[in-house]
Amino acid sequence: MDSAQVRLAALRASVSYLTASDQLQLSHSLSLLYSMLDTLPSLPDIHLKSFLSSLTLLCSSHPNLFVPHMDALLSFLRGFIMPSVDSGPTPTVAKPFPGTSSFTFPPSGSGSRTPDGNDEVTEDEEKELVRKAALEFMVSLTEAKPALAKRSEGWTRLW
Repeated sequence: MDSAQVRLAALRASVSYLTASDQLQLSHSLSLLYSMLDTLPSLPDIHLKSFLSSLTLLCSSHPNLFVPHMDALLSFLRGFIMPSVDSGPTPTVAKPFPGTSSFTFPPSGSGSRTPDGNDEVTEDEEKELVRKAALEFMVSLTEAKPALAKRSEGWTRLW
């Protein structure tokens, strides 16, 4: 097992524990959330989606746990949610002569297959999956505690 899988298993166990905890146990477990959230910045995108999805369950059941972490979460997740300023060349700039491109219709196979037939996720698809997981996390937190969204500086500017 690699270290990311071990950390994900530990995160899921922690989420299960905190989700089942009563208020007294939660008050004694606040430091656990610091360790859980501290794993996010060091993760590669391929693992970040799973970690955010696991945390989404906790933010739906116990949104108050995330209150002290809102500023850090917003600054970290903003980079995944907001589109980049320069999205790259337009299709006409990238391929000015569409008749000479490798465009075929109908497209062959699924979009997640590589030319050699492997089911690997491309970098763009990976970023989109992380973006959706970050959005789901933030929307779940907002639905669970709407007042938190109103009080957090930068939350509404992000949207």
